[in-house]
Amino acid sequence: MLRQIADPRKKGYVIYETEITLFTRILACIFHINSMRSMTDNFNRQTVIDNIYKILGNDDLFELPHYDTINNFLCRLGLKELENIVKKLVVKLIRMRSFETSRIFDKYWQILIDGTGTYNCDEEHSEHCLTKTYKKGTQEEYTIYYHYVLEAKLVFLEI
Repeated sequence: MLRQIADPRKKGYVIYETEITLFTRILACIFHINSMRSMTDNFNRQTVIDNIYKILGNDDLFELPHYDTINNFLCRLGLKELENIVKKLVVKLIRMRSFETSRIFDKYWQILIDGTGTYNCDEEHSEHCLTKTYKKGTQEEYTIYYHYVLEAKLVFLEI
């Protein structure tokens, strides 16, 4: 599915295929690597590179994309592309009946809904920022700008 994503980059400048760029970032999330710099430092080891290329069936490159390359790619990529992949994966898993043993009373899916913060900073960066002011009315008063999202998660237990 990652190979099917339309690449928004200019063809002459592309070194890393779409699936390599996205898969590298997905693995960083799976392994709880929070900073892009840490991802580059931890993943550019020969064993990791060999394993990623074996998984993706591509062995012609000798290093993984730098975090700036991944960031630039993600900035140009439309969110709809990634949302469609997530949707396709969930549909495929449901059709494969992967979650059947996790149904409640053998009938209902368990879905958790969670509101969580995704980003905060000291300066307003968009018109959609929420704000929180601390130490109001004092000389130390300051405001933070942030965003929240509402997420729904399908829960399953392996029995």
